[in-house]
Amino acid sequence: HFYKRPKPKLPTGIMVFYMVRLEIILLCSFRVQNIASCSGNLSWTEYHPLEHHQAYLQYLQQNYPQFVEVEEIGWSHEARPILLLKICPNRKCGARPAIWFDSGIHGREWIGPAVMSFLARELVEKNAENRRLTQLFDWYLLIVANPDGYQETFTGDR
Repeated sequence: HFYKRPKPKLPTGIMVFYMVRLEIILLCSFRVQNIASCSGNLSWTEYHPLEHHQAYLQYLQQNYPQFVEVEEIGWSHEARPILLLKICPNRKCGARPAIWFDSGIHGREWIGPAVMSFLARELVEKNAENRRLTQLFDWYLLIVANPDGYQETFTGDR
């Protein structure tokens, strides 16, 4: 490996942001060769409709209850649930600095939910490899912020 992770003391402020950003970039770029496996019937070789993303969140909660919780934070105009994935050690959110990501804000934004579900997979299903990230921070991932618009682009006239 050309990258050797430094062993700093608990970082604060802007250093945390850059360290986390670097870890996420490395996490997402060096493990791309392993994305062929389908976790919870979600793959990263094609774009998936809303119900697949929502089923994947439920899969994560059912299979990793020790640190994953799915919270319904609201309903869309067309009565679709807006689901937030919370990744916190021992399901005790609020004890560490928080990192919030949202995607799927615009209906035709298909890449955002794909990236966020991949990040969720790396943080949860591959937690043994990424434990440092989940021990230092509480993660909040809003995979699809606009479920009505996202669903419409799969079923309606784009």
